[in-house]
Amino acid sequence: MHNRQRGMSIIEIMVVIGIIAILLAAAAPNFTSWLQSSQIRTSAESFLNGMQLARAEAVRRNAPMRFQLTDDASSAACVLTTSGPDWVVSQNDVTNQCDKAPLNTQPDPAPVPLDPLILQKRSSQEGSANVIVAAGVSSIIFSPLGQANTAAQIDFTNPIGGTCAPTGPMRCLRVVVTTGGQARMCDPARTSTAAAPDPQAC
Repeated sequence: MHNRQRGMSIIEIMVVIGIIAILLAAAAPNFTSWLQSSQIRTSAESFLNGMQLARAEAVRRNAPMRFQLTDDASSAACVLTTSGPDWVVSQNDVTNQCDKAPLNTQPDPAPVPLDPLILQKRSSQEGSANVIVAAGVSSIIFSPLGQANTAAQIDFTNPIGGTCAPTGPMRCLRVVVTTGGQARMCDPARTSTAAAPDPQAC
């Protein structure tokens, strides 16, 4: 007896496509919120890594190192700002000198290190273009002992994606640095009590 194989009919294919379209439409808002929240995390983690680099290099080089917020990490006319979306780690002030190449990209050996002795820099265009940065200071200087010249906090929000949790969909974050030089990332929407401690809370 011959078995006949039957494929899917046009109607069945259209039903499957319709179901997929409905599922995608339902998931789209959550996916968009996730993408916008991920920009916040990318930016906050970048700032945290920059601070940790500045502190480690200050200890290693036995020289003060600066973590600086700038309006444009690649401009010859950059200025320090508490709302700077970009950052630069260097030994000296980078005002009007952000266009200089980091030391690790200069010829080896470099004939004369380029002031302000930039170690690393990052632009907000690298994965976090919509993030708004609000800091208490525009520059943190780490001593050779790893201490910071000031305590500070930097808040990261994304108005394009919406308001911060718990009232909105965005998981806004904060980076906090103490005068001892310790830096950590936390979530302002979380609460911590003695009875219910939360290490991710601010």
